[in-house]
Amino acid sequence: MKTAVSVPDDVYHAATQLAAARQTSRSAVFTEALREYLDRHRRDNLTQRIDQALLAATEDRDPLVVARGRAQLRKQDW
Repeated sequence: MKTAVSVPDDVYHAATQLAAARQTSRSAVFTEALREYLDRHRRDNLTQRIDQALLAATEDRDPLVVARGRAQLRKQDW
């Protein structure tokens, strides 16, 4: 789909240089960047939902058990 967007000159020039260096189009550079941005925000939203579910599940739990569980979760490579 074709669309028109406005970007600052410095972003446009940087995207043009990157596209040339990668031997691809500016459109491909912008598409890849937008996909990465959308994926990151999708993961952020999922993390918020998980946090809310954990909070609801731990409201009536022993604070020490909850703290240790959270510490273990932080150690995981998500």
